[in-house]
Amino acid sequence: MKNIKIHLLLCFLVSGIFIAQTAIAQTANRQVAPQEDQNNNQSVSQKDISDLYTFIMNREGELSDKMLSYTSQSLQHSKDTINYFLIVLGIITTFAALFGWKTVRDVKKNARLKIEEIAKREMTKFTDRLENRINKLDEKVEENIKNSLLWSKFKESKDLNEKYSIIEKLIKENPDDAFLYYKKGSILIELKKYDEAICAIDKAIEIKPSESLAFHLKSMCLIELKKYDEAICAIDKAIEIKRKSEYIEFKGVIYLELKQYENAIKFYEEARNVELDESDGKCDDYAGYLINISFCYHKLKNFAKAYDKARIGLSFGFRLELLVNKGLAAAGLGMRKEALESLDLALETGVRKAEVVYCYARAFSLLKDYDNTFKYLRMAVNEDKKIAEMAKEEDDFNFISNTEEFRNTLLLVKISPDPFPSRDTQFDI
Repeated sequence: MKNIKIHLLLCFLVSGIFIAQTAIAQTANRQVAPQEDQNNNQSVSQKDISDLYTFIMNREGELSDKMLSYTSQSLQHSKDTINYFLIVLGIITTFAALFGWKTVRDVKKNARLKIEEIAKREMTKFTDRLENRINKLDEKVEENIKNSLLWSKFKESKDLNEKYSIIEKLIKENPDDAFLYYKKGSILIELKKYDEAICAIDKAIEIKPSESLAFHLKSMCLIELKKYDEAICAIDKAIEIKRKSEYIEFKGVIYLELKQYENAIKFYEEARNVELDESDGKCDDYAGYLINISFCYHKLKNFAKAYDKARIGLSFGFRLELLVNKGLAAAGLGMRKEALESLDLALETGVRKAEVVYCYARAFSLLKDYDNTFKYLRMAVNEDKKIAEMAKEEDDFNFISNTEEFRNTLLLVKISPDPFPSRDTQFDI
């Protein structure tokens, strides 16, 4: 930087000399010109001209000396700069030798090697990460395939124990899947292991507390365990999460088990209305609701409403339960002929014959025809011993339940049973 300043100064000085010479010459011309104009015949003094040239030459000599002096100083500064550069270069070379970088080529080579080393290390890291991700994906795909095969086997299996074993394997692979615990609970219900089923369902609820279906399933288990209050709480939670006709209907079932028939009717009717809202005014199984509603009215001894609901239900299509309910309600109303006609139609189906014959006994009891009551009750009990337990709780036998003959009939051993009635059987009407 200092050398540059010196060079610039020299340039300014040279320019100054040139400008000064030009100015002196112009001044001399201006001084000579007036004299020539004023003294046309006079000549300029030779001595004055000679003095002027001497002055100019002296000034030029002085300027030349100064220029040489500045040039000498510039050369000295350049020399000093070169010496400083050589000293610095020597120091750098010394340090380079100490650190192993002897030449610029070595520096470039070492830099390239370092870059290659870093690139290789980073590439190795990237490759390792990529391989890990690929391995995890492979494991995930393999796990999904395995789970899919197990799930297919689960759906195809008809053996409950095998299905339970499969669902346990699936849970082991997917311990946070609420649906698997729900399915486990469903299987345990079918195996009648209700306490274990509740544990599995509670786990499903813990993982996904917003699943209404789990609370519905839990309510079903609690009914089987006769824990009706807890069952109502569970189904209320399901309804709170999602107001479905299925859940409201099930609440009616709980009240039916509790023999609170008025509440049962209330929730069956409500379930039907909710289903109408769910399906734009359509109720696919209104007859199904009417079966239970008719049954409840029968239990309340409101035979007229029981008969009416069963009749309306039959207008939607044939249902065995509605035929039986209509026949029993007609018997309660003293309509013997219509009662037996409905039961005859039920018997002709050939479905659940022991239960239909048992309903004959109930109808005859309501009609106060006790001979036929005991006759058909014996036939039903001989066909299915469970009917004896049902008969002990049946209100339709209230008029004869305390008789010795009734008790003996329920304890009857299958000896020379009366023949099952057929469509050709003639009744006294």
